[in-house]
Amino acid sequence: MAFMEEGDREIVLMWELLETKIMKRGGFYPRLLYYLAENGYLKKDYRVLCATTGHGTLYSILLKRGYDVYGNDGSAEMIKLLEGKGYKHKHKPTNLKWQELANHYQEKFFDFIFTEGNSLIYAGSWGRRNPDLAKAREEINKSILSKSKILKTKGFWYLEIPKESEKGDGPVSKELIVGGKSVTFSYSFLNDWKRRIRTFVMKFGLDGEEVVQKSPLMTDKEFREVASPYFSSIKKLDINDPHYQGYLLRK
Repeated sequence: MAFMEEGDREIVLMWELLETKIMKRGGFYPRLLYYLAENGYLKKDYRVLCATTGHGTLYSILLKRGYDVYGNDGSAEMIKLLEGKGYKHKHKPTNLKWQELANHYQEKFFDFIFTEGNSLIYAGSWGRRNPDLAKAREEINKSILSKSKILKTKGFWYLEIPKESEKGDGPVSKELIVGGKSVTFSYSFLNDWKRRIRTFVMKFGLDGEEVVQKSPLMTDKEFREVASPYFSSIKKLDINDPHYQGYLLRK
């Protein structure tokens, strides 16, 4: 068994394949942005932070629509991948852990923050071998505080965490064309809600090594207990996703 390493470019590419070729979330984001704009949560003159750009699915849409968007990712390899895509950045993307954001940006700097794709729970465990999950929970809490500091009063934060009804999925295997060659890509995940641990597994090829990533899980109640001291409202959004629960928080 192999473990996700922060500097492992192959793992970053596998993550891109998962989102673009299997989960196909590119079609979800325009619907999300339409909902946010129509209801007055996201305005064109807002300063926006895409806190987890990944390879740029949501980030690129925000750029094309003319938002004053800042890109950030905690993985240096993700930033390299992003910069290699030729996007016309309005601001140079940063490589910061979310816990560090408040040290880089001034207080009350952003009108809107996106932390999409179930990434919040990985704040303290992404790219770490055998993560200390108790410490990882503390890092999640710190990242919530950090984001609240750089968000303007009455500003909004959109994020996703796993649904409590979701116990697991897979293994799911797909034949993909990568670099002109057909490869088998598989993934599975297990949400152990009793122990509050999520185990996510990816595999390239029939004989490839498994890549395992563990992270803490948060229930709705636990998330609200951590976030409510910093936000005036916490609203669940029905995003029609089988795995993730969307939230919109207002400071």
